[in-house]
Amino acid sequence: MDIQGYVAGLDTHNRAFVNEIGELLAVSCKIRITEKDSMIRLTYICRTDKRALFNLKISGNALSVHIYADNINKYIGEIPDDMTEIIIKGRECDGKAEHTTCIGGYRLVTDGKEYNKCRYMNFKFDVNDDTREQIKKMIMNEMSYR
Repeated sequence: MDIQGYVAGLDTHNRAFVNEIGELLAVSCKIRITEKDSMIRLTYICRTDKRALFNLKISGNALSVHIYADNINKYIGEIPDDMTEIIIKGRECDGKAEHTTCIGGYRLVTDGKEYNKCRYMNFKFDVNDDTREQIKKMIMNEMSYR
């Protein structure tokens, strides 16, 4: 099944978001589709470094994103306060997470404070009218540094 079949249950705005991101990253990323129970995960993998840039998770009519923010310090100042607050309140890296192959967290500095955030449990956002444009900016910023 192509991506259109997977996004058919999303509202018009989220379906357009998935299509726009796909078009913007068509040359730079390949997409791996994973189905598990009633959830679909679209993983966008950079062709340059062969690493995941982000996941889109579709569960029913809900859409969320998990950004692998390797370069977060280069654009943290461009992220709105409410999204930065979500990141700061997120889980600290303990070197274990849920993965036996944990490679450590993301170190980031904002407002003069240093944080070490879990790469697997943070940088997850619901995609909606309030977050859609900022998520797109974060993804494109991250892509520009890869």
